Amino acid sequence: MPLKSVSALFSLIAGSIGVVASMVAAYPVRLVESRLDRTNERVFQMIDRGLASVEDRVRVVQKRVRESKTNAGEIAQSLRDWVRTRANERLMSAVDIERRTEKWAGNIQMAEQWLESSIESIRGMQQLLELGASVGAPIDAMSLEGVLDRLATIQGRLQETEQSIKDIRKFTVNRADESQEHRLSRVFKLIGSTELAADAIDTRLDESVTRLSQMHAGAKQLQIRTSNFISLITGGCYLVLVWIAAGQAALCLYGWKNCFGRRLLVHESHTP
Repeated sequence: MPLKSVSALFSLIAGSIGVVASMVAAYPVRLVESRLDRTNERVFQMIDRGLASVEDRVRVVQKRVRESKTNAGEIAQSLRDWVRTRANERLMSAVDIERRTEKWAGNIQMAEQWLESSIESIRGMQQLLELGASVGAPIDAMSLEGVLDRLATIQGRLQETEQSIKDIRKFTVNRADESQEHRLSRVFKLIGSTELAADAIDTRLDESVTRLSQMHAGAKQLQIRTSNFISLITGGCYLVLVWIAAGQAALCLYGWKNCFGRRLLVHESHTP
């Protein structure tokens, strides 16, 4: 068999295999696309639920902070009443102040726990977004950074408030090195500073709730963008496979023409 015929036959076989392989390769591409779409849907469902949960918890924290401001006002009034009571009645008033302060501290501790849970949830969502961004998905993983920083700042302010409350609870402890007037003045200043801190925290929590609401509303659009990105990448893979298949088909056609087409021409030329 001439070398040219061998080459044509090899081209025909290789081209046929290439066309079949390109067609077969389309299936795993479709399979990967389907899995990515399902993963994208599950991830954003988790993010959607997570944002809604964090928003609810932040609102609970805000409620606790507002209650703590009410607690501070009640304690301030109790201290004013304590000053006006007689010495033999102050023990009962001190017990009431201790009870109110303990309730106040409980509200702040509960708010801090809810806030810590919210921060952990946001960090988990941030890791999911960073994972998507690492594979090229059109996701801005830093969009959660601002909320995270704001909540971390609030957490710090709550811890400072908790420490102030501990100092206020020491009011009923008589100290030989501190006069009653000085002790009252110091406690009233602490209460005033905690009220100002509560106002500042409330404002920051409002900003956080607004930002979380915006992100919650934008989560669906982000899911659609990611889905479109997956479709775009898949379409590119299909185009590459079509391009490869076209090249293999051309090779197959070349082999066919030079292997069988030439024989047909020769046969026709010898036919009377």
